[in-house]
Amino acid sequence: MKYRPWHRLSRPTAEDDGAANKRRTRDIERFVGQFISRLIGEELDDDYASLALVNLGLDSVGAIDLGAAIEQEFGVETEPADIKLAMTVAQLAKLIQRRAGGE
Repeated sequence: MKYRPWHRLSRPTAEDDGAANKRRTRDIERFVGQFISRLIGEELDDDYASLALVNLGLDSVGAIDLGAAIEQEFGVETEPADIKLAMTVAQLAKLIQRRAGGE
């Protein structure tokens, strides 16, 4: 899994706004997937974005660590309650995308 660091992503123009937002969301999904993969010490299946964080092995302590990593990587603050273990990786990526100012 490769992701593009957030700070290297260019701001979308009006004509490519939707495509750029989808790319950023996929980049965030990859980052979260890589983080969880390192945390649990296993490679994730290709369909990880549709799985709940708890089903990927994330616990409450891991959620706090993930929140800190998200803030460091993307500059988006998260509260422990923001990262619900029942949410999917895709849902979390969309939350981060909204908070970062994209949609």
